[in-house]
Amino acid sequence: MAEAVGFALAVFPLLISAAEHYAEVTVAFRRYNRFTDEAGNLAKILNIQRVIFRTTNKTLLERIGDMLDNAHHASWEDKLTEETFMKQLDDLAEPVMDSIQLIKRELETLGRESQKLEALTAEKEEVNPPLSKSLLVSHQ
Repeated sequence: MAEAVGFALAVFPLLISAAEHYAEVTVAFRRYNRFTDEAGNLAKILNIQRVIFRTTNKTLLERIGDMLDNAHHASWEDKLTEETFMKQLDDLAEPVMDSIQLIKRELETLGRESQKLEALTAEKEEVNPPLSKSLLVSHQ
């Protein structure tokens, strides 16, 4: 009987400690899940911004034609083409070119960060697949 009481007194603090740590771990997993969800959302927003950026540039460059289909087209290095484009933009030329350079740099930086976030999102999906994928697998 004394052994049972001693055992109970020894185990009880361990159970309390385990419960406290379980709560801490649960909070950490919830934060991780929210983070990976937000990372996925940010990756989608980045992709939308990339499409808007590219579409806007295509609209600006619409008159250039063949150059849009060929990144190595000779006209990309042609000073006359650049001058014509700058004349079209008139007094907006410098701010537009600055904006394009800033946006390009930011998109490149965000693209690199997005790849890291996408890796985390993919990791989460491997551990916890979306409900639609779970349903497909369970019906097979």
